[in-house]
Amino acid sequence: MTIKKVLGILLLVFLPSLLFALQTKPNLNEYSTLMSGSDTRTELVYVFRLVIATVLGAMIGLFHHREQGIGPLMYAAIASSSAVFGAAMLHGSLSLNNPYFMSGITGLVTGIGFIGGSIIFRNEQRLMGMITAITMWGTVAVGLSCALGMHIIAAFSALIISIFNLIPQQLQKKQLQE
Repeated sequence: MTIKKVLGILLLVFLPSLLFALQTKPNLNEYSTLMSGSDTRTELVYVFRLVIATVLGAMIGLFHHREQGIGPLMYAAIASSSAVFGAAMLHGSLSLNNPYFMSGITGLVTGIGFIGGSIIFRNEQRLMGMITAITMWGTVAVGLSCALGMHIIAAFSALIISIFNLIPQQLQKKQLQE
């Protein structure tokens, strides 16, 4: 992909995130709204966070190698699933006053680590699947960041992961041309 496409995708993803982050000023009323049961406004906030996570996950998948069989849909599913788990843990933590919120996040990160570990293979000369495993792990972090309302961090993380996925593709193209 060219730099113009990367910047265009970044603009499509980052601008709504930035606008949403600027319009929502953190205050105690927001947290009390999140702590209240299941009202429509709270659900819509979580749905918007889920949509942002899904789009960022798909963006990461667009820049990943297609040879591994894992593409935009899989990364969108990873990001959206982690956003749902993160939103459920956040909502449960705030509404039930549960201090063990981080243990749920730890379980999620450990679980994706096991899945990532299962796709790493080594033959005599090469280690394969490492970039895919790391990208999956980073995609979970992007989804969790969206669930927690950290849209700017999530967008920049998705951009960094996407750029790191472009580097091996560009190196392979140069090696094939030589």
